[in-house]
Amino acid sequence: EEGALGAPDRHVVVLFNARPEPVSFEIAGLVGHGFVPHPERKFAGQMPTSTGRFSVSAREVAVYVVPATAAHGD
Repeated sequence: EEGALGAPDRHVVVLFNARPEPVSFEIAGLVGHGFVPHPERKFAGQMPTSTGRFSVSAREVAVYVVPATAAHGD
């Protein structure tokens, strides 16, 4: 099913934040991939990213994906 957690995605990034405040992660190797928050796991403050910077709300798990339908050359 399209959009389900089990749907095939090109790339998946899962980030855990145990802190009581939001955090951002920068992962240089993921620049330009066009990640978007997974529709089933999207929280406030999560935005699509091509910069390799990912945000995670306080005490949450963020899931970002490059959907299988994305036109990317890798």
